[in-house]
Amino acid sequence: MSQPQATNGSHGGPEHHLLQQAPVVPLDASGFTASVVGTILFALATIALGVWSRGTWFYVAATGTASGFILIAYTAWHRARARRRAQDPQSNITISSDTSMASLQSSGGNSMPLRSSTTSE
Repeated sequence: MSQPQATNGSHGGPEHHLLQQAPVVPLDASGFTASVVGTILFALATIALGVWSRGTWFYVAATGTASGFILIAYTAWHRARARRRAQDPQSNITISSDTSMASLQSSGGNSMPLRSSTTSE
């Protein structure tokens, strides 16, 4: 019995999938704009619900507003960190892992173990 062979698409070219992600770059890779807009919307909902009612939805909106401020701080920090790393050529850091250890490899090729496996005797 023969092995199945890879085939091209029905028109002789490479196979095309029905659903395929468009090759576009994201507008805001850090998510900062989305976190600001979401926090503003939650703040408006908190104000509106605070004026008309103090039910459960008021506390949901207040929690969303507080979480939004935390998210804004995190995304601002993350975006600034990414910009600093983009400007510093020495910060080309990749993390590789396998089943026994994860190692931090810098651009110089040095390897430093982050976690080593332990053996029980």
